[in-house]
Amino acid sequence: MSKTSTTNYDKLGDGISLLAGLTLAGLPFVVTLTDIAFWSALLTGGLIVVLSAIALWRQHEGLDWARVVTGIWAGISPWVLIDGFTLAVSLAHLALGLIALAFPAWRRWKDDGGSSALTA
Repeated sequence: MSKTSTTNYDKLGDGISLLAGLTLAGLPFVVTLTDIAFWSALLTGGLIVVLSAIALWRQHEGLDWARVVTGIWAGISPWVLIDGFTLAVSLAHLALGLIALAFPAWRRWKDDGGSSALTA
């Protein structure tokens, strides 16, 4: 695979992560949530958007790891914070968090030749 097509796939993944972040950040405006659930979704989604937008412009290993951690938080936050999350909202958080972390995690695994901490 050529470097150009890899870069294009990476940018596609960053764009999909950005859309997942936008969806998560917009969720509180579509579904009624308690204050803690509102701010958790808005801030976590906003952070995913910012990190993904920066990654579209300039890829960096630190950005990928930050997006992996943020995606994990998005996925588990309904169960950690508990208050104000219905099952549907919790599953949406989980799905969007997995989408947000999948692409940077894959890139780290691919760039490390399959020998990164993700395979340990």
